[in-house]
Amino acid sequence: MKKLFQKLKKTTHGVPVAADSENTPGLSSVSARGDEVPLALNAVKAGLTLIQASTPVFTPLQSVAGGLLYFANNHGTYLKNKAEISRIRDRLNEIDLKNKSLNGSSEAYDGLDLKLQPIARVLQQLQERSKINQYTVASDIASTLSDLLRDITDAITDYQ
Repeated sequence: MKKLFQKLKKTTHGVPVAADSENTPGLSSVSARGDEVPLALNAVKAGLTLIQASTPVFTPLQSVAGGLLYFANNHGTYLKNKAEISRIRDRLNEIDLKNKSLNGSSEAYDGLDLKLQPIARVLQQLQERSKINQYTVASDIASTLSDLLRDITDAITDYQ
């Protein structure tokens, strides 16, 4: 984890971001955990759902509303993924720092290190994807992040 964790810096689309620049303009209503979606996005989604449901007679409008609703839903997932990647990255760095500060068995640390290396690599690959790629496959990335969290939990449990 030594070199790999040093690479896991806060980035925005592959560009390192200063540690104090937590808020991205226009996304200030997104929590650090990504649990909140901006109010405007929720309003847009509600409006599009209403339009889609109320326009079966005028199918072109219904189709446009359905397409826009898809993108609005994807955007919400994208924002949550972005926050979750940051949270997992911070957690991995925290685990690494705690393990380095312990003067216990280096064998246990090495075992945990070996288990967390592939997780850190996958997280790094997710961070390095282009914004378009992250946006279009947002649901797949969300599933991958869920699997990574499960893997981290399993690794920690194995070495406690």
